[in-house]
Amino acid sequence: MFLGIHNHANLSDPDAFNTEESFVRGLAFSPDVKATLDTRHFTAANGDCLAFLQHHHERTSSVHLGDRRRNNGRSTPFGEGDAPIIEVLRMIRDNRWPIACILEQGRLGFDSSIAATKANLDYMRRVLES
Repeated sequence: MFLGIHNHANLSDPDAFNTEESFVRGLAFSPDVKATLDTRHFTAANGDCLAFLQHHHERTSSVHLGDRRRNNGRSTPFGEGDAPIIEVLRMIRDNRWPIACILEQGRLGFDSSIAATKANLDYMRRVLES
């Protein structure tokens, strides 16, 4: 069993996990603490998801995939924000890292959650097939 720490974009909270440095402090608690990197929030907090995974993939249990604009910007449909979703998926695949990728999205631009989920899964499949 392990504890997964999850980040948000709240840079004003000194106790929040929101930067690579705050993740490092959290991971130092115990070897049983793992990172759950949220691409949407990390990007909004101006973090570098690819550098984070390069440095901490061995301590990352999962990645929440979502898209958002930098500088605490708004959430966007997949492929319309600044989160490097394509690069994250390919990095995990190509390195064969045992990191679970979890689709985390709202209904932006869709009539229903089912339609949004189907479209985003199709997007991820296309990314991984190329």
